[in-house]
Order: sequence, then C-alpha cells, then structure tokens
Amino acid sequence: MLRLAGLMGYVDKTEWKRTRILHDITTEPNDFICRIRRRMLLIRHRDHEDQWLGCTANATDSVRLLVKAFSVDIMAAHDISRR
Repeated sequence: MLRLAGLMGYVDKTEWKRTRILHDITTEPNDFICRIRRRMLLIRHRDHEDQWLGCTANATDSVRLLVKAFSVDIMAAHDISRR
C-alpha cells in the first residue's frame, strides 16, 4: 500500500455548502525521482504512520523529521505503455 501524506480541511463556499479540500505534501526528490521531477509527493513508510497521524500543529521538530524523501532503496519502476 502506498501512503501519501497530505492535509485535509474544509472551506465554506456558501452559507449552506461546505467543501472538503485536500492538500498534497511534496518534498525534495530522492535520487531516483530527481531524474524526472523537481519535487516528489511525500510518501510515508508504514513504520512512521502512527508518528505522522499523531503530530500536532506545535510539533514542528517531529514533523520536520518525517518530511523527507522516501528511501530510493525500496522504490521500483516499471515500463508502462504509452497507449
């Protein structure tokens, strides 16, 4: 399972309508992704899931440790059809 980090919030469009918004979090690319992109989505390893979900707005140092490029050692790429 791929775990992408993000933030969810709500915006009141009108007095009667509330819309959910999702923000993807990106980080510097690892050595694998930097060949094709300047940024990469923040991918969370399953071992860090509880830490990520337990972070609070005031836990800057904790979040900073978790916001880094995913290890290239456990990524793989496969050719796909252009059709």
